[in-house]
Amino acid sequence: MEQSIQVFLGVPKTSIQSVFTAQQQQRVILKQIIFRNSLEVEAKVTVSINTVDVMTVNVKGGSSEIKDTFIVLKPGDTLFLQQEKENAINVTIGGIGEKVLVNEPY
Repeated sequence: MEQSIQVFLGVPKTSIQSVFTAQQQQRVILKQIIFRNSLEVEAKVTVSINTVDVMTVNVKGGSSEIKDTFIVLKPGDTLFLQQEKENAINVTIGGIGEKVLVNEPY
């Protein structure tokens, strides 16, 4: 059964930060990521899954970037965020969580 979930809402740190881990028997699909830059200058944020950078976004000063995505987190996968400038970018990540059976392929 699918359920809409808020995966993350906040301000990433300038050092890499774990923000979400998919639990056992849970698959999460990241559907939309919103980046809002509160500074007047461009800032960069990086989204990583485990050890792989999957997205780096430059957000113009005072603007927002909305990214529609289809990123699947399998049980045990961890989502990391890191931004270049302190307190520049607010991030909202929404998705769908669903239970998976132990023997079900991901």
